[in-house]
Amino acid sequence: MYEPAAAATDWLLTAVCAALGAWCATRRRRPWAAAYAVLSSGAAAGALYHGELKPTRHEPAAWTAVSFLVAAGMLALYLASAAELGALRRRSWAALGALSAAALAGGLAGGLRTLGPLVATQAGAMGGIVALWTRAWRAKEPGAAWFCGAMAASAAAAAVRALPVEFRLFWVWNHDALYHLAQIPGLLLIARGVHARSEAATNDHPLGLQQ
Repeated sequence: MYEPAAAATDWLLTAVCAALGAWCATRRRRPWAAAYAVLSSGAAAGALYHGELKPTRHEPAAWTAVSFLVAAGMLALYLASAAELGALRRRSWAALGALSAAALAGGLAGGLRTLGPLVATQAGAMGGIVALWTRAWRAKEPGAAWFCGAMAASAAAAAVRALPVEFRLFWVWNHDALYHLAQIPGLLLIARGVHARSEAATNDHPLGLQQ
């Protein structure tokens, strides 16, 4: 492998997202299952990029695929959050989702090929996630605190990625490999929030009927 630590940690991230997505599917939380599936796909693409494709002529196309899937994962998390909180029934939140999808597609069609610019197309979606769950936490929505914790963990992971670090521990570890690991707590906190909301819905509907 070209960058074994980054590739291995991306494969670990792939497995974590796939497992959490499968769990969400069993809880009938399909938007979250879909979001985890997109995140898992992005991590798998990243693993192939770091492990095999980075030193080849396919590097530019592979990095574009990784960047697109990362941005698509952010959009998927917004759509899952909005669906979870019933916000997609409101025109403004639905419009934000549509505009974010259009921005991502338009950016790709317009020549954006790298991570920063493609992720920037999802600034509105990321802001929407923060706004939705902050409002839900203030309203004491079940599980909202877990989602707010996930946002804090995500911010901490982003800080890890910015660190100019490199050391050897069997493999060479850099900020990419550490960032992959740092994302896992936030993903687990999201799943914990989904579980809390699922349990609350079950308690509200003892026969297992969910709205």
